[in-house]
Amino acid sequence: MTATVKLVPELEAKIRARLSPGETFSDFVRRAIIEMVEREDQAPTAHDLWARHFDGWGSGKTDRSERVKDIVREKLRAKHRARERPGRCIVRSERSLKNGAAGGD
Repeated sequence: MTATVKLVPELEAKIRARLSPGETFSDFVRRAIIEMVEREDQAPTAHDLWARHFDGWGSGKTDRSERVKDIVREKLRAKHRARERPGRCIVRSERSLKNGAAGGD
């Protein structure tokens, strides 16, 4: 099959600059078309599907998986420090709620 494509001069110049020694313009275009069709025929990976919808949604913290134990430890310590503050009642029993006892949170 023969196909004729009209290219803007800038694109034609870019293609010609990428030609390998001994490669014709038609060979280059044919190879580019084959690569594109093969790429589109491949089923997308889970990462490809995720990246389409969530690209750019990062915390910016690239070491989270390496520091998971430290992060959990820090959160637990903060939780315990909050409970140790005097005059603050975080956990209320059912009895205190029934009796109308006032609590902190």
